[in-house]
Amino acid sequence: MTTPENDDFLEAFFDDAKKSAPVVPDGLMARMIADAQAETDRRAQIAAASAPKSVWSQIMGAVGGWPALAGLSAATLTGVWIGLNPPTAVSDTMAQVLGQDGAVVSDYLFDPVTGFELAMLEG
Repeated sequence: MTTPENDDFLEAFFDDAKKSAPVVPDGLMARMIADAQAETDRRAQIAAASAPKSVWSQIMGAVGGWPALAGLSAATLTGVWIGLNPPTAVSDTMAQVLGQDGAVVSDYLFDPVTGFELAMLEG
C-alpha cells in the first residue's frame, strides 16, 4: 500500500490539474449536445412505439418459449399418466417402500371407479 509520504511529490501535479480547467472547443460541445438530443429523441420514439407485453408473453419469456413449454407440458402429462395408471413396477416398488404385502398395497392403489364408469357418470 502507498503511504502519504510517498505521494507528496504527486500533489504538485494534482494541484496544477485542479487549477486549470480543460478547454473544450465550442463546436465539439455543440456536436456532443446535438448527438445526445438525437439519441434521446430516438429512444423516446422507440419506447412510445413498443406496446407493453401481455401477461402470457411475459410468462412465455420466463419459461423459455414454446419449446420449453412443450417439454414442460409433456413432462406434466407423463407424470399425471403414471400417477393415474401406474405400471406394475411402480406398484411393486411402492409396496416395498411402504413395507407392506401386495394385497394391502393393491387395495390402496385400486381405483374403484374405472374410466368407463366415470365417463358414464358425467352424463
